[in-house]
Amino acid sequence: MIETLKQVVKKHRKHNKPVWKMIANEMNLEFDYKSPEGWRKYYNRHKDKNLEEEKEKMKLKSLKAKAKEEEKKEKERIKKLKEEANAKIKGFVPPKNYKFKIDKEFKFMVISDSHLGGVYEQLTYLHSLYDLAAERGITTIYHCGDISEGYKQSRPDHVYSLHKIGFDDQANYIIRNYPHREGITTYFITGNHDHFHIQNGGANIGERIGSMRKDMIYLGINNARIELTHNCRMDLFHPQDGSSYALSYAGQKFLDSLSGGDKPNIIFVGHHHKGIFFIYRNVYYFEVPSTCLQSDWEKGKRIQNTSGAWLVNLKIDEEGTIVSLVSEFLQHFKKEYEDYKNWK
Repeated sequence: MIETLKQVVKKHRKHNKPVWKMIANEMNLEFDYKSPEGWRKYYNRHKDKNLEEEKEKMKLKSLKAKAKEEEKKEKERIKKLKEEANAKIKGFVPPKNYKFKIDKEFKFMVISDSHLGGVYEQLTYLHSLYDLAAERGITTIYHCGDISEGYKQSRPDHVYSLHKIGFDDQANYIIRNYPHREGITTYFITGNHDHFHIQNGGANIGERIGSMRKDMIYLGINNARIELTHNCRMDLFHPQDGSSYALSYAGQKFLDSLSGGDKPNIIFVGHHHKGIFFIYRNVYYFEVPSTCLQSDWEKGKRIQNTSGAWLVNLKIDEEGTIVSLVSEFLQHFKKEYEDYKNWK
């Protein structure tokens, strides 16, 4: 009604003053009767109030539109992050290059697939490996991925394999409980289970661990190239394929796929939960065993799980070329079920 009254007032203005008798006659034809004075009071009482309401409505409308636009942008940002993450973890990510300075004799340990945060973890055994490394004077340990169990939301039953659920719980658990020994540095990459956190929310657990533990150096997603000398390159790799029927098959096919100028001298491969070593195309190839138990999923798929670690003694000459490489395979037979209950 106030809008109609405003229009009528505008129509019946003389010398910039409304004629309320004429206004009342016209308004009373459409609305309940009011005297000219009654319409004047109604007009003065509601004209500004309605304007404020309109302003508030416009402001609210503007805020809603802005919020909707921000929500749209955020959804697009998350979608882009997920697309980038999926592209990384499903495809081959260009490895980062690192330079290490080593002596002519370099002793180190290599482990993989700890799956911490899962009920099949063997954290007590992992600690015993670090104790052994300390006893033998080893200061460098490499980890080939799947340091965490992750959480695959597209597999609903996976939640029953976890004792820590979600990114924060698993990251904090690893930061708190992963072995720390004075003088020992762990260099690690992330694997497909670690990347579930990226798929779920764009969070990189490798970066979180590396930022909170000075003794743990994060090297990248899936793989890393380590230049031990200018004539000796060592790669860490966590592939995305499955377990093959023959232990050496996946390794041979991978080495066959490499061009002559792109081969490492040594490569350590996680993911398959196997322990095997061979030399092919002049490359020292290692499948690195897990440091966890065989899961029910592996049993259901009839996939064998080997648990253990590699100890390596590498000798190089003046030119940085490999003179000898001696490896020792440490296989873990003593299984400790529900070991996660010993840790908080």
